[in-house]
Amino acid sequence: MIAKVKVKPNGKKIRMLIAQNGYSLKDFSKIVPLSYPYLSRIVNNRVKITPQMAKRISDKLNIKMLDIFLLNSFTKSETKI
Repeated sequence: MIAKVKVKPNGKKIRMLIAQNGYSLKDFSKIVPLSYPYLSRIVNNRVKITPQMAKRISDKLNIKMLDIFLLNSFTKSETKI
C-alpha cells in the first residue's frame, strides 16, 4: 500500500509570492488550476497539501517546490525510512 503524504505549506509565504507575481488569489487559483476556496485554505494554513499540489503551485510561482513548506511540517512518522 502506498501512503499518501501531505505536508503543511507555508501559507504566508505562498500568499506573499502570489502577490509579488501580481496575482490576486482568485486569479492565481484559475492559473494553477484549483478552486479559490481550496487556495484560500492553503494560504491560511488550514490544510496540508500533497507534493503534486506543491509542484503545481511552485511551478506557477517559478520557485523550488520545497520553498513553500514550513520547515517543521514533517512529523517523525513521516520522516522514517
